Amino acid sequence: MNGSQHVLTSAYFGYEEPKDPSAPWELWIELNNGNPDECPSETAPVPPQLVNVYKVTVPVDTKPQTGIGDGEARATLVDFEGVLTTAYFLHSTKLTFTPAKASLCPSCAKEGKPPASHFVAFGVNGVYPDGSLTGHAYATYCPSLDKFQK
Repeated sequence: MNGSQHVLTSAYFGYEEPKDPSAPWELWIELNNGNPDECPSETAPVPPQLVNVYKVTVPVDTKPQTGIGDGEARATLVDFEGVLTTAYFLHSTKLTFTPAKASLCPSCAKEGKPPASHFVAFGVNGVYPDGSLTGHAYATYCPSLDKFQK
């Protein structure tokens, strides 16, 4: 972004349960360069930079998911130090999320019994007005990122 480059060293995910039971579940993913092995939460220290990837459906294969606007797969960059962007929130104008491998079970997580091996590995490519986000990640499950219906 703007000639600067930063590595986001951690990746975490949670589930978003749809309001409509016939709609697919989605993942909420946070990539950041904060404290390693610390799930994002309201009480965790704020990382210098983070990217939230959202509106991606729980993958059942390795088919890429793309988005270019509201309601589609997107990634929002938040740079608390202002080294990549001066915008508080920078939304992708194009995103490609490519699942590589996963062990997921939204209903298990909702029941409070997530599988022992619970992860999603993926590639991500996001385009922003001032640059791009490119890389591969292995995200582990963090219940603090879940949004379940009651």
